Amino acid sequence: MTDPSQMSTPFCVTVASPEELGAALADPRTLAVIRFADAPALDPAEPRLVQVGLAPMGDTDRIEIWRSPQPVETGSDGPFSYARTPDALLVHALIDEADFNSLEDAVEHLYREFFAVLERQAYSHQLRVWNYFHDINREIPELERYRSFCLGRHRVLEAIPDFERTLPAATAIGTHAPGLQLYALAAREPGLQIENPRQVSAFRYPEKYGPRSPSFSRLSRRIEGRTGSLGRMFDRICRLLDDRGYLDGDRT
Repeated sequence: MTDPSQMSTPFCVTVASPEELGAALADPRTLAVIRFADAPALDPAEPRLVQVGLAPMGDTDRIEIWRSPQPVETGSDGPFSYARTPDALLVHALIDEADFNSLEDAVEHLYREFFAVLERQAYSHQLRVWNYFHDINREIPELERYRSFCLGRHRVLEAIPDFERTLPAATAIGTHAPGLQLYALAAREPGLQIENPRQVSAFRYPEKYGPRSPSFSRLSRRIEGRTGSLGRMFDRICRLLDDRGYLDGDRT
């Protein structure tokens, strides 16, 4: 196991057995524990615990432990719980989609709260965002739910000048359990957005994929120190070289 005190990055991630959950949460330098279960959950009494509503398959039950070299402060702000160090902020929210007229409205509300929390906490630069909601590919009247999600998020982003230049790496994953869940990593300083010039950027997808394109970058890196050396990588796996998903030279 990595000794947190010897890290040169804001935190490290290890994968462990669920039996290590208690010890991880007892460690004051644990920034987050990510657990996968049948349903999502948010415990205000333990802001560092993120329970995602994706049940493990077979005997693959594992937890992620994010350990920091520095003690972690925790708290709540609006619908979000948070855990933070001087270098990094983890925020986590879980809301009931049924409280809104549509998924689009729920996503817009959640993202407005998300940006407000980052500003209040003074970690205004997103590095990585995870989104989970149920029935992601189900068609609602005239629109797939994932496309409705993209619309709601875009309502918030479009008010930010030149927002495409600062989009973080991000994920949207479907679940079987109700609840709109978001957790994210943010920093006081901006990361470096990286796009592959041989790929179509997600925020440039043509309209045939939806009324608003997905709003994320391919990869984000945190910039370490004044020298500008690149630190820990936060990425999103996605490979589209053109809008039909073909690799260069491969049309079979």
